[in-house]
Amino acid sequence: MGTHRKKILFVGVIVTVAILLISLATIGVLYYLNRTSQDEILYSEVSVPVTIERDSEGIPFITADSADDAYLALGYIHARDRLFLMEYYRAIARSTISRLLGEKAMPLERLSAGLEIYPRAQILLRELPEKHKKYLNSY
Repeated sequence: MGTHRKKILFVGVIVTVAILLISLATIGVLYYLNRTSQDEILYSEVSVPVTIERDSEGIPFITADSADDAYLALGYIHARDRLFLMEYYRAIARSTISRLLGEKAMPLERLSAGLEIYPRAQILLRELPEKHKKYLNSY
């Protein structure tokens, strides 16, 4: 290998390591800010502002004047913190997980189709009391 190629390889490795370190630092800062953040939800769907505070461990605490507002805040927190997991579980329930993960997820997709998770959830939703449907819609 010539010296020119070695230099290019060396620079490539240095750039890759620098990008990796910057990425990790950014993730760390965002994680820290997320754990100690305070949000105020001002959506038109909320009757009065809802406050979400997090303790030093990142545990959220919701302050709301109504259950509907609290469920909306809970949905907001879950989407903010766990959106990929929510989409992952939704894809499993609907038997479409291979769209996210490719061919290797086909056994899981066949299993979830056989369990009929989504159709059964629709039946349960229809049978749910109106009060609980309202909470789910808020969420």
